[in-house]
Amino acid sequence: MKKLVFFGMLLFFSFINSQESRCIKSENEVKERILGYWKEKNVETNIFYRFVLKEEEVKIEIIENIDFIEKAENHLPFTSEEIVEINEFDNCFQVGILIKRKYGSVYNSFKFIHENEFKYFEKTFIRINI
Repeated sequence: MKKLVFFGMLLFFSFINSQESRCIKSENEVKERILGYWKEKNVETNIFYRFVLKEEEVKIEIIENIDFIEKAENHLPFTSEEIVEINEFDNCFQVGILIKRKYGSVYNSFKFIHENEFKYFEKTFIRINI
């Protein structure tokens, strides 16, 4: 019985991990994935995020309704001041945000579900056409 429970848990965690990002083999491919317009999935909002390439760096532009942004300012997952970085780990490229703190930095990567959807922390974002 213990083996059956263990095997079931192993299958469950394999399924969960299989829905996370696959290996992206080039920096150009990861740029193609992230560039464009995104919004938080299943959230009614007037805030959209545009990831653009400026001076060889990926930048975040926040496109919003000004009245709405003043109320939501402290709850935004991204700001235009954050540093978007593309890094290579184990021959796979990732995109994420480097968060600088007083005593060090933390790199939080985006987990692509597929080319039109990614997760960042507990939030899911979908690509939109504007």
